[in-house]
Amino acid sequence: MREDTICAVSGGGIGAGISKIRLSGPDAIPIADKIFAGESSQVGGLASVRSHSICYGVIRDFGEIVDEVLLSVMRAPRTYTREDVVEIDCHGGIVPARRVMELLLRKGARTAQPGEFTKRAFLNGRIDLSQAEAVMDIIEAETEENAKAAVGQLEGRLSKKINAVRNEIIELLARIEVVFDYPEHDEEQITTKACIEKLIEINNTLSEYAENYESGRIAKDGIRVTITGSPNVGKSSLLNAIAGFDRAIVTEIPGTTRDTIEEHINVNGIKVILTDTAGIHETEDLIERLGIDRARKELSKADIVIYVVDIAEEIVDIAEEISDAIKNLPADLHGNPEDIYRIIVFNKSDMVDDPEAKVGSAEFEKNIPKNIFEESIIASAKENIGIDKIFDTIDYIVRNKISKIQLEEVFVVSMRHKDLIIKAKEATIAALDACQNQMTLDCISVDIKAAADYLGEITGESTGEDVINEIFSRFCLGK
Repeated sequence: MREDTICAVSGGGIGAGISKIRLSGPDAIPIADKIFAGESSQVGGLASVRSHSICYGVIRDFGEIVDEVLLSVMRAPRTYTREDVVEIDCHGGIVPARRVMELLLRKGARTAQPGEFTKRAFLNGRIDLSQAEAVMDIIEAETEENAKAAVGQLEGRLSKKINAVRNEIIELLARIEVVFDYPEHDEEQITTKACIEKLIEINNTLSEYAENYESGRIAKDGIRVTITGSPNVGKSSLLNAIAGFDRAIVTEIPGTTRDTIEEHINVNGIKVILTDTAGIHETEDLIERLGIDRARKELSKADIVIYVVDIAEEIVDIAEEISDAIKNLPADLHGNPEDIYRIIVFNKSDMVDDPEAKVGSAEFEKNIPKNIFEESIIASAKENIGIDKIFDTIDYIVRNKISKIQLEEVFVVSMRHKDLIIKAKEATIAALDACQNQMTLDCISVDIKAAADYLGEITGESTGEDVINEIFSRFCLGK
């Protein structure tokens, strides 16, 4: 239990009907009692109120009524933080919540740090670290599948799997300790053989968990669709058409887009992040060059790249340009650029008499290397032609990527968790190598213990204070 009592506004604000102020700590109930007046005040104060009940009354400041409120009393340990908790629901807006907060601080509480309520829930053992991280994921969820993945983690889907593997590793270490304690039984060779069998089993399980991350990433963070191409081919118009409203500025002037522009849409419950980028071309303009550098970085993160061509213009050989833009991408997010799905869109079809004939012509075929692309679409962003096909193609790719692992089975949704699983896997491989090279059990146990420690960092069993503080610093105030 923490020694001090914290408070923060946990909901409401400008335009809200109700604002919620939360207190947690050993003095939460006495502090709230100093400013609250209701029926409870006449029969022993809030100390006499039944836990998990709601009181109606007012907040007073030296006799002046500050606001009319509902106050909830929740006693430890059956609370979010496993401490005494009081929640005050006052009228919405800035002034009522601010005045109530000022009174609470004056009476002995202190302002909570970002995520401190959830941090106390973790430190007091109500949730583990991966579940605490899921709380923020739920708050930030933009689609139903975002929320499902986060709720699964909050329910302990990942924790149960990680703890099961970690317990197997700890049992293996315990078996090795027996050999250290009773060397007269001369069981080292038998134990080494058992280690090899168990390490292979653990390594296979960790490989499966690491592979789960790709679907987990999509469920949590969504699919990234990056639109690229030369200047003035209609990239921004295409983003506006797919998004369904004018998100990007569109002009006839080449190079209008000098920075990346991002918009989120929902495709069957999965978040799709559309990104419009600066036209990729040679330029002496410093600002344009910076925009092109950002465009290349966005391409390296993409799940889907849409390369836009102006079908109304004369097409020269752009094979090298396309290759430079989307074929030879750095292995950033994926580890393998071949995982990126590529679509070519022949835009401005409304300005051509027979766009299909032009796209199918020998001249066109010669100058555009279609073998790079999985899909080609004739479109007009201006006339909304082909936009449905682009949307349907994105929809298909989303479902195809997700279908590798059913969403109900997604449990690794964080890059931090994936990295620690991979480190644990590498430690088990090192232990296997040590076993097969007939090293002593005390040497082998070093790598096995490292694997257990890496997995413990996921749930918080063996996580340093600096990592814990960094994780909770990303939370919002009041949570």
